[in-house]
Amino acid sequence: MVLHPPADTDARAWELYIGLIRGMPPEQKLARVFDLNRRARAAQEDAIRRVHPHWSGRDIILFAAARRFGKDLIRRAYSWSPPSC
Repeated sequence: MVLHPPADTDARAWELYIGLIRGMPPEQKLARVFDLNRRARAAQEDAIRRVHPHWSGRDIILFAAARRFGKDLIRRAYSWSPPSC
């Protein structure tokens, strides 16, 4: 599979990056995946917190989960609806 570099990335830098990833042991790759997912969730929750600073931590987490998994699932699983904005 050929991976093309992002438009703002030098081709040589991209090849070096891909080479580093290919050289990682599987457990290190998996740890990177978990870390990136954690960072993405935190960034999403921070964005929600900036828009709704009065919401509780639970509401922010469940609102983020509803964006990822769908409102119906979160409503059924947690009997939760977003607080009024």
